[in-house]
Amino acid sequence: MGAILITYIVTGPKEIELTADQREAIIAQANETKSRLVAEIIEESGEDNLKTAIEETGFNPELAPYLEDENGVAKALDELLQTWHSLPRDANARDLPGDDSRIIYVAGEMSWGDGPYGLAFTTLDNAAHLGLFPLLGME
Repeated sequence: MGAILITYIVTGPKEIELTADQREAIIAQANETKSRLVAEIIEESGEDNLKTAIEETGFNPELAPYLEDENGVAKALDELLQTWHSLPRDANARDLPGDDSRIIYVAGEMSWGDGPYGLAFTTLDNAAHLGLFPLLGME
């Protein structure tokens, strides 16, 4: 048995600048996704307590603080924008061939069976679960 590379490969705008109105609209839409996700986790587990429900379902525990906090989506959005522009150790980006206004962003690490714990991978994973990618023009 050997290690495997687990990654996110995302295309998106090279620079993401949001006005206050755009930011609030994105947060509102992502909060709807968050509400549906919380309802699904609770329904699947049969538990009323979200933390217990996440543990019961085996859902990504790294996402729990964002689901439990009423400002979780805003925090996830801010972390995504910071990570997108700063390229932490576990990420790299290149211009998208044929469109220099967009980048290919890759984040991940080797895994021996557990999930990657790197900053960029975790941030992208949380943002993906909260539905932020399409709201920011990411695929």
